[in-house]
Parts: sequence; structure tokens; C-alpha cells
Amino acid sequence: MTPEQCYPHLKAVLEKFDITVSEQNLANPVVKVQSGFCKVRGKSVYILDKRLPMRMKCLQLASFLKQLPLDSIYVMPAVREYIENAG
Repeated sequence: MTPEQCYPHLKAVLEKFDITVSEQNLANPVVKVQSGFCKVRGKSVYILDKRLPMRMKCLQLASFLKQLPLDSIYVMPAVREYIENAG
């Protein structure tokens, strides 16, 4: 499965945990900002730097998903394998 194919599925898995993926331009010369999970006004959000290559976006989401209880939800087998094999 290519990163372009996998990306929407990874986002859908996060949405099953009520986590929204938000792509933002994180370029800031004053403050170093990185992609990651946070709470915004009580809502769970994973913020991704939209300048990242698709492969890196997928690896970041998959690495984060490894920490969640995926056994409790359905995840398409190819996506589950991608998550398990992520960095």
C-alpha cells in the first residue's frame, strides 16, 4: 500500500478514537514547532506539518497509532500491517 493510499485510512482510524488530524504550516522562525498529538479546547487533535512528504506523514500517524488499543476496533488488514511495521 502506498503512502497516498494509506493516509486517508490512517486518518479514519484516528477518527474512530475521536482524534482529528489537522494539517498546518508549522514553519516558524522564532519558535520550533513539531507535529504531534495535543488537546485543543478539550478536543483531541493530531497536528501534522503539511510541508512533510506523504511518507513522513503516514509514518508519524502510524507511530502514534501504535500506542492506541487497536484491538478494540476494526482496522483494514493492510493498514494494520502498515502500522505494525512503522518505524
